[in-house]
Amino acid sequence: MQITNFSVRNYMAVYVMIVIIIVVGLYSYLSMPRESSPNITIPFVIVTTTYRGVSPQDMETLVTHKLENQIENIENIKEMRSSTKEGISLISVEFSPSVEIDEAVQKVRDKVNIAKSELPSDADEPSVQEINFSNIPILLVNVSGKY
Repeated sequence: MQITNFSVRNYMAVYVMIVIIIVVGLYSYLSMPRESSPNITIPFVIVTTTYRGVSPQDMETLVTHKLENQIENIENIKEMRSSTKEGISLISVEFSPSVEIDEAVQKVRDKVNIAKSELPSDADEPSVQEINFSNIPILLVNVSGKY
């Protein structure tokens, strides 16, 4: 109740404080550095391999495990997850935030190249990609009209 009583008795001081808070907030907002499309680095690398017509169990033993065995030897891996479906293997590797993403991608590519000799010859080439927001459009525009 003391704050309420003080505010009622000194309403001009409350108004002045509100104005000061608004002015400082506007100044802080306007002086804050901004970029239209900042470079956001996410320490994730995705390895995708397709092998058409193969069951999930076979895909896991023939492709996913062999790739995982090589990739897990890389340093600074925070977490590695894999998902195997019919004809496709997805392995996502999360690195520590301190890792340089270009070096991490190269290390994963090197390990995938080593594991290629163990993969079935008729499986598609494994694809190693980093998550990069600069490849994702910021704005999508749809135009429609009467035909």
